[in-house]
Amino acid sequence: MWQMIGVLPELERSLISERTHAGVKAAQHRGVKFGCKPKLTLQQIARARKLIDQGEDRQKVAGLFKVGRKTLYQALAL
Repeated sequence: MWQMIGVLPELERSLISERTHAGVKAAQHRGVKFGCKPKLTLQQIARARKLIDQGEDRQKVAGLFKVGRKTLYQALAL
């Protein structure tokens, strides 16, 4: 009897998990974007590349766009 009582919450949890995954897939199919919004636009990334190619210091370029150096490197890697 105790096993049956223990099985019910496990079953409920697995159903919730399945519904959550199905909802996420449906949202992605509709075009919903998950996660944080990009800090730099494509125009800003192009401008940053141009400044770096002209010899500007990367730390200064990151400061110009008010982002961290790591964020700038990640944006340039795209």
